[in-house]
Amino acid sequence: MIAYITTDTLKQAAGAEGLILQGCGGDPQEWLDGINQALTEEGILLNGAAFTDISVFEHGGLTNILFQMDDVKLDIGKLAMWRLQTHGTFGGTWLSDYLPNHLGISEDEPVPAVIEAPKAAKAPKAEAAMRVYIENAHDEKLGGFTMPLPTTRDALKPFLDAIEIADARDLSILEIRSPVKHLSDAVYSCADEGLSLNELNYLAAKLQGMDGEQSALFDAVLDAERHTGNVAEIINIVENIGHFDLQPAFDAEQYGEFLIYTEKDNTASAFDKLEV
Repeated sequence: MIAYITTDTLKQAAGAEGLILQGCGGDPQEWLDGINQALTEEGILLNGAAFTDISVFEHGGLTNILFQMDDVKLDIGKLAMWRLQTHGTFGGTWLSDYLPNHLGISEDEPVPAVIEAPKAAKAPKAEAAMRVYIENAHDEKLGGFTMPLPTTRDALKPFLDAIEIADARDLSILEIRSPVKHLSDAVYSCADEGLSLNELNYLAAKLQGMDGEQSALFDAVLDAERHTGNVAEIINIVENIGHFDLQPAFDAEQYGEFLIYTEKDNTASAFDKLEV
């Protein structure tokens, strides 16, 4: 199916992934057929698979096409290499990179609602606990990828191969985004010690296991800067989140009243807490 959409509609795809080709003038059906044929010949589309749903939109004076990757069986590593090799011709980029770099849409920002025609219901995808932009630390010309975390070694390997990374020490983590409001700042504060993809992946897995109340509490702890400046300590906070309690307070006076109320039968204890 070929759909013609606006950039406002495209913004609603935040959190999904797809391939965007830029400067696609002419008949969209010819582009769909041509790309399917090229990717089949390159061994990227597998077992007779093909792109069937594309979205055409205008931005920056260009006609662009989003190839939706849901339910399309393909070799993502080969697709990544093809995208890099043909970038000068097609301006290929991932949807997750296009949204923040061209439309200013971040994972943790609300997107204005857009009314669309009803579609068949699909099971909602689990939101990534974190997204990181990775590239080869020694050759930025190879490009990079925005990776959802947590991930697996097998899922990550094709992307690392595409930017010629065999050793984790050759990896640069340049951007971190998360639905947890203060997580990026907390992690960036650890950047002087270097960032480990393994540690961030472990942290993301822990975050994905938290419920909404725990996530709010964790965000409040980060906002209070209750960490020592390394990712291991942030992980430790997640694993001990049950030891924290969140009491909303808008100023010191309100918080003082709360402490006195909770210790109304032991005034001395309340004043000890206030002094601390």
